[in-house]
Amino acid sequence: MDASKPSKTADLVAAVRARHLKIYNPPIFVDPFAIQFCGKGWRRILGSKLLTWFVIDFMLRDILPLAPWIATRARYCEDIVDSMIEQGVEQYVIIGAGYDSFAMRRKDLEDRLTVFELDQPGTQNEKFRRMAEYSIPTPKNVRYVDSDLNEVPLFTALKENGFDASKPTAFSWFGVTYYLPLETIVQTLQSVADNSARGSALFFDFRIVLDQVPSEWVVAHQKSAKFVARRGEPILTEFSPDELSELVLDCGFSSTDIPDTDTINLQYFSKMPASQKLTPTFRLCHAIC
Repeated sequence: MDASKPSKTADLVAAVRARHLKIYNPPIFVDPFAIQFCGKGWRRILGSKLLTWFVIDFMLRDILPLAPWIATRARYCEDIVDSMIEQGVEQYVIIGAGYDSFAMRRKDLEDRLTVFELDQPGTQNEKFRRMAEYSIPTPKNVRYVDSDLNEVPLFTALKENGFDASKPTAFSWFGVTYYLPLETIVQTLQSVADNSARGSALFFDFRIVLDQVPSEWVVAHQKSAKFVARRGEPILTEFSPDELSELVLDCGFSSTDIPDTDTINLQYFSKMPASQKLTPTFRLCHAIC
């Protein structure tokens, strides 16, 4: 991916969040800024029932079942971040922030939490443009850090922008690992484990390696990879849960939790129809320093 250009998958994530509010009652995750952070094309599609049906329900029907993961990972993370804030955590780092709106939604935390948003300059500049377009004010507690993890070490970028490594910190890293080479993933995990204060935690998602995807979901898994590759962001790395857990511990974390899909479905989707629940194609990881 060209770091100087906005991420097309970040645009897609905003669109999925916006659509989630329309079709889930109650929604798993509420992001009122999502529609404003969509590109013009997605806003037009989501504003028309006919276009929504044709583009999303018809053209993207094979990968549509994967969409609930986007809302779920955000809800899962923010539930834990809230509990960490109540325990005194004062820093939250969002790696690969895209069009994340946490700081805008949580004005109640402006005086309690410093948020560091890391992303490549192309996506970050487009976010600023869309904020200006809709007169969305910049939260006073956010530090925007333009950084490419393939080029600049995570903590080098953070410390240059006021990050205090002596304080326990929450880190989120969603929608990123599968677009990175294994070497960069390992470097990032080691960096967080080696440089973070005790009690810090990292939350991220990962794609399940193909031979562990149930047969009924193999086509969706493969087509989703082709979909993002055509948009310039090919899938580079996938894991089995056991492999990922072992890697996280080897990188220096004290413990890790990778809840299975049934557990997450029971937690957030117990009253939802099967068509709106999570597919066993991704997993979430909560790693503790």
